[in-house]
Amino acid sequence: MPQIARAAPIALLALTLAVAGSAHAAIQFADVGKNLEYLQTNSTGSTTPFGNGGDNAFFFARVFYDSGNYDGGSVTFGGATTPFNGQTFDCCGDIGGAYQTGYLSKAAMDAQFPTNTTYALQVTDSTGTSPTTDINIVLPDDLYDSTQIPTFSAGSFDALNSLTIGQGLTIVTSTFAPDGRATAGQTFLTVFDLTSGGVVYSEFGANTRSSWDVGSGIFQAGHHYEAQLIFDNLVESSDGGVPTTARSDLRTDVLFDLPAHAAVPEPAAWALMLTGFGAIGATLRRRRPTAAAS
Repeated sequence: MPQIARAAPIALLALTLAVAGSAHAAIQFADVGKNLEYLQTNSTGSTTPFGNGGDNAFFFARVFYDSGNYDGGSVTFGGATTPFNGQTFDCCGDIGGAYQTGYLSKAAMDAQFPTNTTYALQVTDSTGTSPTTDINIVLPDDLYDSTQIPTFSAGSFDALNSLTIGQGLTIVTSTFAPDGRATAGQTFLTVFDLTSGGVVYSEFGANTRSSWDVGSGIFQAGHHYEAQLIFDNLVESSDGGVPTTARSDLRTDVLFDLPAHAAVPEPAAWALMLTGFGAIGATLRRRRPTAAAS
């Protein structure tokens, strides 16, 4: 089981930053979120709480800013101030200061991080070059619907658990209907390489997106992977010209491994393979590779 909860998807942040400016030129975006995480255990879509000892809830608060402008921050709510305890990055090069909990029970998360509460995020610069800036975000009612837990299709679950080196696949997933109180809904698919500690695939789409083409060159022999599907209910706003979002996320993981060694072809298969290599080479010379979104 994972010991560290994963923060909200970064792909949507890239989209948000591309379409929304900020009155504070160095600050790009801020968000807070409550999350429930599950593990899909079979091809029929059965899920179980995924975290530590059955606790599968976590909270985060983040501010993204241009690299080098800030080096600290905090989140204040209910009269208490908690320093940021980490950093995060988006795919556009912006660094973020973040506060994030470990896994909690949902009851503990709800008690510690109440809804209909204003969360004041503050970023600071120890050099004094950038001004201390406060961003307020109201966390509304929880918008996740336990009847809409994300799932991977039976075929995709089985394909992930039988994946071999050099094989790509199209992952098919469920869709969801955003809560009527949300301003938007997004779906995310991210594949983490748990062996090397990186992200090998990350894309987002509308809440109706159900198909994801994962390239064949991203998987390594002997590595352990986690595919994570997120249903993201958003309440978007702004404070002082800084775009803000309050999130209610449901996420489901599938864990899978690749064999340490590729299967050795039978002798009879070599002739067919050798015949095909020429055609593959010609195709590669005509086609430029496409990098997965990160």
